[in-house]
Amino acid sequence: MIINNIQLVVIADDAAITDKAGKLAQQFGFQIIDGGKGVDGNADEMPLLFLEVSAKGVSLFDKSIAGKKPVYVDFCEGKMAHRTNSFSVKNQNLLRAIGIKKGNRPTVIDATAGLGSDSFIMAWAGCSVTAIERSAVVYALLEDGLCRARTNPETADIADRITLLHGDSAQLISSQIKASQINLSQTKVPDVVYIDPMFPERSKKALVKKEMRVVKEIVGEDVDSERIFRTARKVAKQRVVVKRPLRGEFLCGAEPDFSYKGKAARFDVYLGNSD
Repeated sequence: MIINNIQLVVIADDAAITDKAGKLAQQFGFQIIDGGKGVDGNADEMPLLFLEVSAKGVSLFDKSIAGKKPVYVDFCEGKMAHRTNSFSVKNQNLLRAIGIKKGNRPTVIDATAGLGSDSFIMAWAGCSVTAIERSAVVYALLEDGLCRARTNPETADIADRITLLHGDSAQLISSQIKASQINLSQTKVPDVVYIDPMFPERSKKALVKKEMRVVKEIVGEDVDSERIFRTARKVAKQRVVVKRPLRGEFLCGAEPDFSYKGKAARFDVYLGNSD
């Protein structure tokens, strides 16, 4: 598969997991190669960008960044596990923005799932979340992370509250709600739609962390957040929440009803008809 003029392949690092790698490659049309043989049998000819399937899980490697660790979604250990063990609803602007309060755990569509950290936080707080990701590569990473989280007793309940879909968010939100294919509630209409557009890079000092730089290289420019926003405003029962840079412009130039501001970002809230 060629993404943004970059060849991307799936590599199986062990014969025992070749079937898993093969299914992933077939699902999304990736080329699959043997990790020990390289491209066309040449072990020295390895692509700059590749997905590795191993006993550990699915990882994305970018050899163009020296010393860069692979992108790997892990909800059971590391930073995400620490975050969910150390925060509360009161100190999370995201959770305040989506309207979590006593007796209210809204159903949420995360229309720009990415690597799933925000979806996981919302599910941790008790929300049923439908996470939608348009990039096949990012979807594969997130699907693998959620599968492992469902096998861990400490994260299984959280991961079970997340339904992951691959596709165009605006189309899925409108068409699948009409077809009653997103089982979020009896009415099939989400309480909240959450949108986290890819932040622009303002300067070298303001570059996003390396993990997200690789993801941006895969996903490309943000071309659909405005379309998703307009669709979300039509369907969300309670509110639409948009994450923005702290001093960034309003999405589509639409002024929110109110915002929650942090040190680097803010959450703009657009109330729906029933909130």
